[in-house]
Amino acid sequence: HRPAAAAVFPGHGVPLRVGGLPAVAAMAAGEQHTLAVASDGTVWAWGSNENGRLGVGNTELDKSLTPIAVGGLSAVKEVRAARSHSMALTRTGEVLSWGSNTSGQLGDSTGRTRYAPVAVDFPQPAPVIVAIDAAADHSYALDNQGRLWTWGDNTYYQLGESMYSLRSFPLYLTVLEAQGRVAQFSAGSVGGAAVLEDGSLWVWGFYGRYGEPTRITSLPGPHGSGDLGSAARHFVDWLASAGQSLWQILPLSPAGPGNSPYQSVSAFAGSPLMVAL
Repeated sequence: HRPAAAAVFPGHGVPLRVGGLPAVAAMAAGEQHTLAVASDGTVWAWGSNENGRLGVGNTELDKSLTPIAVGGLSAVKEVRAARSHSMALTRTGEVLSWGSNTSGQLGDSTGRTRYAPVAVDFPQPAPVIVAIDAAADHSYALDNQGRLWTWGDNTYYQLGESMYSLRSFPLYLTVLEAQGRVAQFSAGSVGGAAVLEDGSLWVWGFYGRYGEPTRITSLPGPHGSGDLGSAARHFVDWLASAGQSLWQILPLSPAGPGNSPYQSVSAFAGSPLMVAL
């Protein structure tokens, strides 16, 4: 006997109209699911329901091929669909999330998967959020004071700080707040970016090659690793031209287990990787 064939859902090379929806005001597409905001503020979802990313409160539903209403939501103006979690922003500035929470990407301070929307656990008094974004397993939110809040996975420092490997609650980026108000921002799969009101562009995570401080080996180099050569001198000149008067350099000693500069075999030796050849 031949094994039973797996179900195959054919793709389409041309746009198709999605049926079963009221007039749509906003939408977002994730890795395997899609969200839509109707003009009346309700939210609709379809696609994979793995980890509860559809937010319908049903742990037995593995997918939906047609839009279904997400309960517990009203007056929503914006949605975001990431790898396996979803977010919604209401007209009153409240943020709700649902789906996978293995990296704290829901921001509810629990790390538990949620099959229905829950409020993001902002510190009190809660900020008024005006925009949201999500990618992979992390989330961002911008408040009406121009502060950018981040939470979730921080493997590549995509939260814009290096204190946590992941964080299940929101904190705003004090580094950006000290420079001015955020006007635009974007969450990428392994990093983030923001434009301040003065027009300056800031990047972090893999896109900036660092979280906050950077090690010399993180700079570009001719041999696949940065050194104390021309790239390092150019970086220092760039810091000076940007008006930076203080910065931090991570240890210059040889890296230890896991390539960590904090577990070096010697506190006195310099890393041979930093010698410019």
